[in-house]
Amino acid sequence: MTLRVEVSIPVYSGGYFQVGSLTISRMEPLRDGAPPENEVYRYSVDLAEPNGAQSATTVDHRYGDGAWVLISNALAALGHGENREMRP
Repeated sequence: MTLRVEVSIPVYSGGYFQVGSLTISRMEPLRDGAPPENEVYRYSVDLAEPNGAQSATTVDHRYGDGAWVLISNALAALGHGENREMRP
């Protein structure tokens, strides 16, 4: 499963300021064999910014918590620099 999210901020003059494109991809199960809603997976998180800068990290996520929690945790991990890799 892969999620792609365009991150932008509305501006007062109208329109939006694009922060970047977030791509989250499932990598591997960490707790295999659990009921589907309790399975935990590791996801790769990539953020591509409009200026060409890129950052990457990984997050662990319980499938049953849903996509919004995964997106929130991915953004938090990028913001806090957890396991973050910066690429020019």
